[in-house]
Amino acid sequence: MFKDKTLLITGGTGSFGNAVLRRFIDTGVKEIRIFSRDEKKQDDMRHQLPNPKIKFYIGDVRDSTASIQRCEALTMCSVRPP
Repeated sequence: MFKDKTLLITGGTGSFGNAVLRRFIDTGVKEIRIFSRDEKKQDDMRHQLPNPKIKFYIGDVRDSTASIQRCEALTMCSVRPP
């Protein structure tokens, strides 16, 4: 279902985001985008899980413009403005 797709995980450095990442990292997903506000947690995650599939983006989902920009090239994405 997600083979060769790009997955965007908002709040990707939180406990739920981490669980989603670990669920999909060894699947056929082409790219996993971690979108979160916490630069330190992103850096920690980058070192714990060095994988070329994972891309990191700093941002806040409350900023709908940034969220929409991160959704480029995604097959499915739903963004609700604040």
